[in-house]
Amino acid sequence: MACRLLNARSVVNKIGKLHFLLYNTDCDIVFVTETWLHSDIPNGLFEPLAQYTIVCTDRDSCKGGGVCAFINKRHHVVPVTIDVKFCNVEIVCFDWVVPVNCIRFFVIYRPPSHDHIAADHLRLLIECLTSYEHSTYTNVIVGDFNLPKINWNTLTSPHDKIHRPFLLFTIESSYSQFVDFPTNDNNVLILSSDANIISHVSPDFPLGTSDHVVIHFEVIVTVDSQCNVDGFCTYNWPLADYEAIELYLSGIDWYGMVVTCPSTSVLSETRRLQNDLIWCYKIVFGHTVTHSDFFEFRLSNTRGHPYKLFKRRCSNSTRSVFF
Repeated sequence: MACRLLNARSVVNKIGKLHFLLYNTDCDIVFVTETWLHSDIPNGLFEPLAQYTIVCTDRDSCKGGGVCAFINKRHHVVPVTIDVKFCNVEIVCFDWVVPVNCIRFFVIYRPPSHDHIAADHLRLLIECLTSYEHSTYTNVIVGDFNLPKINWNTLTSPHDKIHRPFLLFTIESSYSQFVDFPTNDNNVLILSSDANIISHVSPDFPLGTSDHVVIHFEVIVTVDSQCNVDGFCTYNWPLADYEAIELYLSGIDWYGMVVTCPSTSVLSETRRLQNDLIWCYKIVFGHTVTHSDFFEFRLSNTRGHPYKLFKRRCSNSTRSVFF
């Protein structure tokens, strides 16, 4: 999965450059810090073709700051709502829903200050990350942290109230840092709780007049070979997370799918969504029931209860389902 990470220092005055990056480079996800956006600027201004899901946090109190992620709509994501307690932390969080290995992404901007207010802000940022780290997903943190005095090769830093607490947080949470070249005073970081999931990290020219390089990197997703399209699977419906499934389904543009796709493509896309749900919410294990016995997500029944519908469908069947 191809990703780009950049500090824009305003995307409004770089819209043409941003459009080229979004529509001509085959990006899966573009992470942006210092967007300088606010609530009066509509999403359609900087993403007019509606090819990306946009998750962003704006700074409305003053100029500057803000973070945003553009996720290509060929991928399915679930935004994570951050508690109002952390409203002063410039962060967005979302789950990238993929077969087997889901990923929770955080995009962060920390202003370049180092006084007592900055120390309090950093404590709040670390508390936010600790609260929202997922216990089973891979956690990936990207952004501009303005912490240039951390040496990531030796894992050392000054014993101050800014650099040291963040370094200790990353060590205690077993994060690996992947940016090993100058970005702008070594402020931009890519951290992952899985050292094997990030690869091909490299710099590129800045976006327009920005003073930070654009960082290219790839996220490697492994596919479990336990079950394939032609295989046999058993479903653990009673233990499925239906609230998460409903949230996932509510984020899908059903109207756009029906209007823009022919009927055969709608059926194919619906089956793909079904398989994503089954893998991502850990419903599959064992080998017994064929894929013809999958619960089928019909457009008219997206709010239905999958387990009840599955039981109704299988009530007259002699097949056994082991849980």
